[in-house]
Amino acid sequence: MPKDTPVRWESSELVKILTYVNNNIDIWCLNHKDASLKAIEATNNNKRDPKSVYNKVYSLIKAYEKFDTTSTSSGNCNIIWENTRVHDLVRKIYTKIKDRKKKKNNNQEKKKNEGSQDHDDDGDVEMADSTEQVTPNTQSTANRNVSQKPFSTELVEKLYDEKCQQIAELRVQLTKTVESTKSVFEKVNCPLPFQSDSIDNTCNEKIQQITQIRSELFDMIENFNNKYEQLSAFQ
Repeated sequence: MPKDTPVRWESSELVKILTYVNNNIDIWCLNHKDASLKAIEATNNNKRDPKSVYNKVYSLIKAYEKFDTTSTSSGNCNIIWENTRVHDLVRKIYTKIKDRKKKKNNNQEKKKNEGSQDHDDDGDVEMADSTEQVTPNTQSTANRNVSQKPFSTELVEKLYDEKCQQIAELRVQLTKTVESTKSVFEKVNCPLPFQSDSIDNTCNEKIQQITQIRSELFDMIENFNNKYEQLSAFQ
C-alpha cells in the first residue's frame, strides 16, 4: 500500500475522538493542535497524528455547520448522517463552539456599548498553529441575520436529542433488569423472557424510527424555506 494512502476512519475510532473533544471543549477551543494530540493519547490511537485528527474533526464540524445554516446536508462526511452516535457528538461539539462564539460576541458588544476599548481576544475559538478555524463562520452568521429563514431545525434537534436520551435511559434500565434477574432464571433452569440482544434491537429500531421522522421533518423545513425564499424574491 502506498505510504501516503489515508487510513479509513472506523466509526468506533471516530466516536472515541469526538467524545474526547466534546468532553474537553475548552482544550479544543484554546488550541486545536494540542487537543488533537491529547485526544490521540487519551484514546490510545496509534494510527493517527494530530494533523489527521484535526482535519477529520474540522471537516465534520464544517459539514454540520452547512447543515445548520442551509438545512441541507453535504455529500461529504456521510458518516454524520449514517451513524447516530457520530451525529449527536458532532452536533454537541458544534453547538458548544457556536454558543461560546455567541457569548464572546455578546461580551464584546457589551464592552463596546459601555465605551470600553479593550478588545483582547481570549482565543477560545482560534485555530492555534493553523490558518483554518474550527468555529461557526462569522460571515455566514451575519448573512443569516440579513435574510433569516422562517423555519428552523433547532426545535427538531432538541426534541430528537430528548428522545435519544429517553431511549438510552430505557436501554440502561432494561439491561439492568436482565442482569438482575438472570441469576434467578438460571437457578430454576428457565430461559430468560428476553435477551440483551433483543433489547439492543428494540432500542436501535426506535432510534431508526425517530431518525427517519427527523429526516422527514428536515425535508419539510427545507421545502418550506425554499418556498419562502421564492415568495421573498418574487417581483
